[in-house]
Amino acid sequence: MVAKSSTSRGRSRHDSHVSTEDALAVGMLRSIDWARRHQRGVILAALLAVALVAGFIYYRDYRRNLTARAATQLDQLEAQIATAGTPTAAVGRLKDYLNRFGGTPSADDARLLLARIQLDQNAPKDALQVLEPLSGRPIDTPIGYSAARLRADAYSAAGDRPRAMQVLDDAARNARFAFQRDDASAELADLLVLGGSYDSAAAIYRRLASDSAGTAGENNTYSLRLGEVLAMKAAGVKPPQGPPADTARPDTTLSGGIVPGAAPGASGLSRPGNPSGDSASAGPADTSGGGSG
Repeated sequence: MVAKSSTSRGRSRHDSHVSTEDALAVGMLRSIDWARRHQRGVILAALLAVALVAGFIYYRDYRRNLTARAATQLDQLEAQIATAGTPTAAVGRLKDYLNRFGGTPSADDARLLLARIQLDQNAPKDALQVLEPLSGRPIDTPIGYSAARLRADAYSAAGDRPRAMQVLDDAARNARFAFQRDDASAELADLLVLGGSYDSAAAIYRRLASDSAGTAGENNTYSLRLGEVLAMKAAGVKPPQGPPADTARPDTTLSGGIVPGAAPGASGLSRPGNPSGDSASAGPADTSGGGSG
């Protein structure tokens, strides 16, 4: 009985193995028959797959080479602008560069350079147009922060001080490094002074002076500006380049940052030092005589 049972199990395993091989053979024969009947479609699909792979490799190499050429040519262009050439010629060369390499990472640096030159040429609206592709970059990235500072300068130079303060308020709260946040805050305070918002400006300078108490030079700079602003308020000095006193509104708060509600006016108060080194000058130095006296 035991021998018979063992023989039955062995025959069952053999039959199962044979049936599996038969199934594989049948499946293979069916596949071959299908491929024979659809030979043209199979060939076309194979050719398409090869073409797609080749196209992907070509595009990848093309982008890599284009990025490398863009970086090299921007270095050469910056050297040419630094050593020779008028600002007008520099603007033309940078625009040509952006037309050729506008989709590369180096194009961001070219836009920043072009915007700085346009601000120096007193063309803030042109600078804003050039910086528009960078307006959505996060403030906590190098490109995003530099673009925000330049946009603030351009808005201020174009007479849109509230928009400039909104950009600076965003930078003061969201920049990656503390010195960047402090620098944006100080420039925001300068614009507050221009609009006659002395209390808000003083609050910023007071905080900056306290935060930089252990930093040589910075504490004295912010303390000096704080003293000037308090003296201007005590003396009843009108805003250096702001709206008439009877149309200025009280200070308000926006998005967690101090932003005045005064009507827009042209920016022009300079401030000593620029720790970030990314921003162009906001305008000519203040000559209103509104210092501490």
